[in-house]
Amino acid sequence: MVNQENEHIKTRERILAIACEVFAKRGFRNTTVRDICQQAGVNVASVNYYFSSKEKLYEEVCKYACGISSQDGDQRFKLDSSGNPEEQLKSFVQALLTNVLGNEPSSWRHMIMSREMVQPTNALSIIVREMIKPRFQQLYSIVQELLGKKASDETVRRCCFSITGQCLYYRFAQPV
Repeated sequence: MVNQENEHIKTRERILAIACEVFAKRGFRNTTVRDICQQAGVNVASVNYYFSSKEKLYEEVCKYACGISSQDGDQRFKLDSSGNPEEQLKSFVQALLTNVLGNEPSSWRHMIMSREMVQPTNALSIIVREMIKPRFQQLYSIVQELLGKKASDETVRRCCFSITGQCLYYRFAQPV
């Protein structure tokens, strides 16, 4: 029974790993379940068995890509919240740049996120709710503390967008 359970976990993880690469290369719309299963060496019915549908598999890939469901998620966006607001902002920017630019050889995570921003699917709402919004709230708190209580909500938000935009520039302008 334990061996069968381990095989199920290994099969599920293999499908997920292959799906990450295939979705990154081809995008959600241009990827078929058959493509993934063929590369994973599993029956086409395996996607429905382990993930219910192609859409649910893709949602899981997106969660994994942005660290929502993976164990390394907190490590990939680790903040030092013990310092003053300036140190917290520095920690936030460093974490965001590390996450956006990546320190891993595979760029599939970045390709998934880039594709999702350009050609959104239903998974975008999960990414926004579980990754982008909480990080934005962290940044908002830091910037609000830096600017003081007199700063308007609009000013704080614009500063947050500016900080985020400057970090994202390095990702999307990397070829230049």
